[in-house]
Amino acid sequence: MLFLHGFPNRSVDWVPLVQSLTDNRQFLCPDMIWTRALRFSAPAQSVGMGLALEHVGSMISVPRLHVVGHDLGGGIAWWLATLLGPRIASLTIIAAPEPRSYLAASSDLEADGRRDYITRLLSETDESPLTPEKFGHLKTEDEAVWAAVQAGLEATEPARVRAFYRNAMSGQALAAAANYQSPACPVLIVNGTDDRYFPDEIFEASAGQIGLGASRLSVAGAGHFLHLTHAANLAAPLEQFWAASEA
Repeated sequence: MLFLHGFPNRSVDWVPLVQSLTDNRQFLCPDMIWTRALRFSAPAQSVGMGLALEHVGSMISVPRLHVVGHDLGGGIAWWLATLLGPRIASLTIIAAPEPRSYLAASSDLEADGRRDYITRLLSETDESPLTPEKFGHLKTEDEAVWAAVQAGLEATEPARVRAFYRNAMSGQALAAAANYQSPACPVLIVNGTDDRYFPDEIFEASAGQIGLGASRLSVAGAGHFLHLTHAANLAAPLEQFWAASEA
């Protein structure tokens, strides 16, 4: 099992979900490429999807695995599944739209203010600190979410995460998203109906893009960080999905 965290989160934020699982599996929860503790020779400005996929791919030593991704980690997981093809047994995406669906909805997301935090991030200098005050809108979430966000901000290298967002919005990246090829493996798309960043409809559109290979789990009343707030509720359906994909 490979778990890819988002921003502003850390690898340890998968602990509530992993501890709720009953399967006897091996779990790999790496720090993502924007994590401050990681050392790279490449300049921060080069951090993007390509380098993220290279970073994650270098950690995979098994012939086949299940992949779970949340937020930016989910965005990376979508592309990892197409890159590794038959080596991916299943793909579980939490709160991260499929690339074509995200691209189609981007104007509406911006008009609704759902991408304001990205705009603020990119309006600042690369090294500008990621202070909790800049993410104060998340204080209304669960206490565990706010604690995880604050720790995640402290653990993030500001220039790297800004470069990742900037490169993800480049013309080349948008063209790639428009031509995204659906993964061949079974896909489970998980979201909360109260996600402040993405409306429920974008995940319905994501499942529609994938077609018969996609299933949905929409959790009523859950927000963007449901792997933290609803871990116990997610465990059983996720394990059922993984088992079915191995049958």
